[in-house]
Amino acid sequence: MTNWIPPQCVHESGKELDLFPSDLPAGHIRAFDTEVDYTDTQAKVRIEQVIRVEHGKWSQIARCKLVKPPIDERDTSFYSPLAEVTEAAADWLVIKAYDYAYYPGSFGAPWENNEEADGRFSREHSAYEYYQSNHRNGYPESMPRFYGGWVINLDAGKDEQGQPKFRYVGLILIEYIEGDSIESINGDLTKIKFDLKTRQLVIKKMLHAIAIGLHMGVNHRGCDPWNVFITMQTNNKDLQEIRVVFLDHADTEVFELTRYGAGLGPPILTRLPFPPHPYQRCPIEALESFYGWWPLPPSYPADEEEERKAEKLRLKEFDEWLLSPNVFGPLEEAKDEWDQLKAEGKPWPHPYAKYSITDTLHKMQEEKRARAREKKEESQEGEEGGSKE
Repeated sequence: MTNWIPPQCVHESGKELDLFPSDLPAGHIRAFDTEVDYTDTQAKVRIEQVIRVEHGKWSQIARCKLVKPPIDERDTSFYSPLAEVTEAAADWLVIKAYDYAYYPGSFGAPWENNEEADGRFSREHSAYEYYQSNHRNGYPESMPRFYGGWVINLDAGKDEQGQPKFRYVGLILIEYIEGDSIESINGDLTKIKFDLKTRQLVIKKMLHAIAIGLHMGVNHRGCDPWNVFITMQTNNKDLQEIRVVFLDHADTEVFELTRYGAGLGPPILTRLPFPPHPYQRCPIEALESFYGWWPLPPSYPADEEEERKAEKLRLKEFDEWLLSPNVFGPLEEAKDEWDQLKAEGKPWPHPYAKYSITDTLHKMQEEKRARAREKKEESQEGEEGGSKE
């Protein structure tokens, strides 16, 4: 336990402070001590397939096989232990490294490439760790299973005394996703094409994942066709239904972990009983990059009146789809029905998941204001009573 020191006692006139450099040394990883003995906590993997290792890319990706898990696992609250990886799934792992040696030139940039790599490693690691701690990764979730953040040491030649030098690269270890992105499927004539019903299912799963993220205080800013992957396998096993996965999280924002959000508390949507209804959070305009997959693209008749009618019909079609029983259901607060069902010992009877609506937030805020008014009135009454005595 540490003793709390008021800020005014630290930043007072005449106080001497020890200043330590904040720059990240080139070739090193933040919070990684190169002098520590990692014999019992290190793992060994073998690269089986290079997926992407090329200059000009922000990360280097390779499929690998677990050769040896660590003898002593770290705290597994924030990642899945490697000791639990089965033999059948041992080669269904991926390393995603952030090696600044492959980055584009940084001449004239506001910071060096090693700092850029550290930032990307930190952001993506934090997103995966946050989902892991909330039990929202691995099949059937949209986040791959996370096996932790790791460091590898690479040969960096020799120093002036002829001694070997090393540089250290951070990486994350996740489950391997055997699949393709929406962008690659659309752009490759050799890929299998999906019918409208299947494309709608993909978007449904994607929007549901976004709603879950919002309920957790997460904003998936990289939700685009290049980053939405479709797979029919997990851990070397076939699935009965497609799984939709978001793979890149360098731009995923976990609000409470941002500098701005750290002092503000969880976002208001996290107070809802269930994830927000996608109808109120995912309008058709937000899916512009998915036009043609689903929703259908706009048509442009020569006549302006016909164009307006066509667009109105397109919007109506998408809204009706969002609210249909087989997608997200009506715009109703699920808690109201769910409380009654639980009291009667009955399961959720609908094909759609449970969602909350904006009206619930308004009611919660009004109830909070009412409690504050009551508390204030009680306090005033107490003060008045005391003054009379």
